[in-house]
Amino acid sequence: MKTNKTLYLGKELKQIRGKYFYLRKKLGKEKKLKQIIKIKNKEKRKINTLLHTVSKEIIINAYQNKSTIVIGKLKNFKKNKGRKFNRKISSFSYYKLTQYLEYKAREKGIPFIKVSEFNTSKTCSVCGTIGKRDKNWFKCTCGYEDNADRNASINIAKRGLSQELKLGVVASTQKSLNEEISTKSVQSCVIA
Repeated sequence: MKTNKTLYLGKELKQIRGKYFYLRKKLGKEKKLKQIIKIKNKEKRKINTLLHTVSKEIIINAYQNKSTIVIGKLKNFKKNKGRKFNRKISSFSYYKLTQYLEYKAREKGIPFIKVSEFNTSKTCSVCGTIGKRDKNWFKCTCGYEDNADRNASINIAKRGLSQELKLGVVASTQKSLNEEISTKSVQSCVIA
């Protein structure tokens, strides 16, 4: 079954992180250190519960659609894009989410693949050339336009598909893999 459905998960995660950041900031100005420690533990528990919920949702979806879970390997973040962006990147629980997905996928017998994320948000998921990313929007010279994160997730899925099929090359265009894709469920998931 082929789907072009994109799930955007993580909105609630951002809300929790934002709420507790501003609460810690407010309590810090009032010098209430014991309360800061107390809410930090509460935030950690809420984030952990949410990560379990998100990973469970992804696993159930992959199991029902007989899909493979493909996740990008994140490394070497450049933390020079402003204080607010640096805080958001530093607080993202990528490792924990990856661990939850990996062990839950293993329990259900779902294939789990990690691939490089290099240039996935700059590469066109239709023609395979390098396009232009402007904030959250991607544009290519071939005329294709889409959300940059969705475009990247499609490219990550293609890399995982080519790795799973052991093609020996990085899948870069939809046209060259149509036969293989028709037997697999292609569904992207963006966690931001």
